[in-house]
Amino acid sequence: MATLNKEELLKNPKVKAEIDRYKWCESEKAGHDIGIDKAVNDWFKIHAEKWVAKNLPAPKKTPTFKLF
Repeated sequence: MATLNKEELLKNPKVKAEIDRYKWCESEKAGHDIGIDKAVNDWFKIHAEKWVAKNLPAPKKTPTFKLF
C-alpha cells in the first residue's frame, strides 16, 4: 500500500463524513462516545485504504516515450 497522507485525507469533507459516521456507529455499539481521536485512528487502520481505492481517482501515469 502506498503511504496514505492522513493530514491531506482529513481535509476531504467526504473522509470527515465517513469518520463521523464511523464514530457514531462505534459509539452506539460501545454505549458511550468513543471520541474523535479513537474514531480517526480506528477508521484509518480499518477503512482508509479501501475507501481511498474506491473513492479517489488513481493518479494519472505520465506517458513514457522510447527514443530510438
